[in-house]
Amino acid sequence: MLTDTDRAIGALQSIPNDLPGDDWMRLSMGAKNAGVDFETWHSWCQGASNYKGESDCRARWKSIDPNGAVKAGTLYKTAAEYGWRINGNAPPRPAPDKATARPTEPPRKPAPGQSAAEVWGRCLPATAAHGYIAKKQGTPDGLRVVPDGDRLTIAGQSMAGYLAVPAYAPDGEIQSLQFIPASGGKKLNLPGASMAGGSFTLGTDGPVYLCEGVGAAWSAWQSTGHRA
Repeated sequence: MLTDTDRAIGALQSIPNDLPGDDWMRLSMGAKNAGVDFETWHSWCQGASNYKGESDCRARWKSIDPNGAVKAGTLYKTAAEYGWRINGNAPPRPAPDKATARPTEPPRKPAPGQSAAEVWGRCLPATAAHGYIAKKQGTPDGLRVVPDGDRLTIAGQSMAGYLAVPAYAPDGEIQSLQFIPASGGKKLNLPGASMAGGSFTLGTDGPVYLCEGVGAAWSAWQSTGHRA
């Protein structure tokens, strides 16, 4: 069964991260009140046109009182407007009105040899022996591992040995990657490759449970038998 926190995370992930400033701040307040943690919220913020880095996000998050005036209802109401449903099913988001759509900055280009497709192509198939998979009692299906000696580094940290979780665009093309260390520490996203709108799905039958993170998806899939 999904927990209240799982539902809050799913609701947050269904909302675009490029909201106007006041709406973005109110949504963040609602997310914190609902139990969303900083790492999840920070991951959601990444890829937005106004993203200014982790230190800026951390300062903003610290300034939010989890028991302030804005409650979890703000998060769920906004998510429902974008098609999220509390049972985990979400219809496709409607396209924004071209007349009112806000202009966005062009996406940052990845460094040579570090596009999502290039990095994914260098990775090796994951096995159940990977530390994170074993710890979470998950499955290696659809996942890969960054090989030893790979040149990819993020925030000064080598990604060799990290579990690589793909994020697929609606057209089926790989658009980004999330990297998870075997110990289960901080997750890192591929720089220059937006996670917005991307997804990774486990299972093939039944309704889809919207989760944030492959660990939560494993739990939902194993407990319900449905896609996550």
